[in-house]
Amino acid sequence: MAKPRRTLRYWLQQIHLWVGLILCIPLVLLGITGSVLVYGHDLDHLFGNAEPAATAAGEWQSPGAIVAAAAASAE
Repeated sequence: MAKPRRTLRYWLQQIHLWVGLILCIPLVLLGITGSVLVYGHDLDHLFGNAEPAATAAGEWQSPGAIVAAAAASAE
């Protein structure tokens, strides 16, 4: 029994397959690293590496008093 002859169409399909698979690797890496850059802050919160909550010392002040104190210190 003779081997089936491989046609030009077969070779074009094989080249297309392997070129696509090879070029897919950098695109997947770009997608993963881009997602990490975009969602980095959310990932920090997810893994518990977020910045600590801000704490304040002293008595509660009204916003007007805070603005007045800031204006007085700027002069």
